[in-house]
Amino acid sequence: MLTVKEPDPRVFEVMLAGVVEASDIEGMRRGLTPALEPEGKMRLVQQMEDLVDVTGDDTSADAAARDWARAA
Repeated sequence: MLTVKEPDPRVFEVMLAGVVEASDIEGMRRGLTPALEPEGKMRLVQQMEDLVDVTGDDTSADAAARDWARAA
């Protein structure tokens, strides 16, 4: 399920519930980019269970670090 709220101009709260495929996130990014980029850089913040709010690159690094810690 995808829910989008716009509490303030240029602020979008997006909630994805259930199983989220990479294509869902890419679709969301394509849909939001035109609204967020007219005046500058778009930033997508993700919140995932057991992770702190971080950017997508940091989410990948955090997941890799957790996998490494489990293997150690």
